[in-house]
Amino acid sequence: MSSQAVGSVSDMLSATGLVKRFGRQRVLASVSLSCSRGEVVVLLGANGAGKSTLLRTLAGLIRPDSGVVSKPKSWRVGLAAHHTFLYNKLSVFENINLYSRLVGALAHERDELIERWGLKDFLNTPVVELSKGTSSKVALCRALLGRPELLLLDEPSSNLDERSVEVLRETIDSQKERGVAVVATHDLSRLLDVATRVVVLERGECIADSGANASADVRNQVVQRYREANR
Repeated sequence: MSSQAVGSVSDMLSATGLVKRFGRQRVLASVSLSCSRGEVVVLLGANGAGKSTLLRTLAGLIRPDSGVVSKPKSWRVGLAAHHTFLYNKLSVFENINLYSRLVGALAHERDELIERWGLKDFLNTPVVELSKGTSSKVALCRALLGRPELLLLDEPSSNLDERSVEVLRETIDSQKERGVAVVATHDLSRLLDVATRVVVLERGECIADSGANASADVRNQVVQRYREANR
């Protein structure tokens, strides 16, 4: 893990009082969240709870109506969103290589990620012809290019087969060890055990937070509250 102090105010993602409306609908209602290096924050919530909007706000793709998002200027953000934002008419390799050049990733890093995610047989395939699962793997590969300090993952396991879920688990663990701050949304049964912190959103509000580096018992209590709220 990075030798920098975990949890230092100058070395963490911090969001305070985020409010976002789309028309008359309030999607985020004064949400505050922090994530330090080496921390894996898992966001739980039903459809419409505000999880995707929060991740896109943290990534800088959405500007909040009020509230502040801050992080070190040197941090690069890797984002794998529910909408992949891939170029459909470009091939898998063209998508990955374009982003690799934009972030200054080395060729061996690009090729290692292609190998890890099992994409070698799809390099010349246009993205529009891919299955949802393979498109998700391309998006995850792209998000990891350039060794990001902040990794934002929106439902990363939803379209993956079991082998790819295991690769995802290993990847999140390795990023955590490297000192990356990770914020993710996903289904409970596949990836919860990689979390160091669990946060529950309901109707745009944070209703439960295990706190940083919480014990398994505390995280499970928060998960139980989520389940009870969504029966």
